[in-house]
Amino acid sequence: CFLVMPRAAVKVPPHRRPALLQIAVDIFRSRPSHGLAFAVATGLAESYSVAVRMFAHQDATQAASFGSFLGEAFSVCTPIRFSLFDAVPMLHTGVLRAMIRGLGAYRLPEDLVKVDRLVRSLAQVWWRKHTALAKDIKDCTRFGGSSSSKDCEWWDEAGGLEETSFCGLTLQVRLGSCEVLYQVMLSTLLLHWYVHGSDGRTPRVVPCEVWVEMHRGLERESADTLEDMLG
Repeated sequence: CFLVMPRAAVKVPPHRRPALLQIAVDIFRSRPSHGLAFAVATGLAESYSVAVRMFAHQDATQAASFGSFLGEAFSVCTPIRFSLFDAVPMLHTGVLRAMIRGLGAYRLPEDLVKVDRLVRSLAQVWWRKHTALAKDIKDCTRFGGSSSSKDCEWWDEAGGLEETSFCGLTLQVRLGSCEVLYQVMLSTLLLHWYVHGSDGRTPRVVPCEVWVEMHRGLERESADTLEDMLG
């Protein structure tokens, strides 16, 4: 049922839209799911994911509430997360760049269970995009097409040059599964919080070999991949 595009229940004159948008934002602040439903029912947004982007653009001060809502276990939140992350250019990115692009627009919630849902959804979208890319390249090569390293590996979806070769399809092959990518992403995020924190304390240090050893044995060559990436 989540694949069915919801329809607006009423038609709103254009001159009434700004006032309705402010009402929708106010509702979202206290009850996010109700605010989304109101935005779609009045035709302010064509889908829930569009409504979230609209609210984020309208009221950037509520970045924390957007991240918290997206991390909820509500049935509507899962397709919204996938839709939002699917719109992010993640092809040929590495772990850090994918996380910055996917999560940078929202303040991450303090609830680690919600953070876990966000990171897992991001990893799933990244993996699905690169699995489709690998299939396209295989089909292109099979029928006589060209697949140079520039086309397939080095240039990310937004037109930027990746700083490391451990990105895109190379990273996918080395990690071996979406579950490993998710664990590396979550571990990277937790490492960042541990080292830098947000309460003004003195930065802490985690020896590189200790962090890498924590990931040894996940699947295939994941720990060796981390050593190469950090080395």
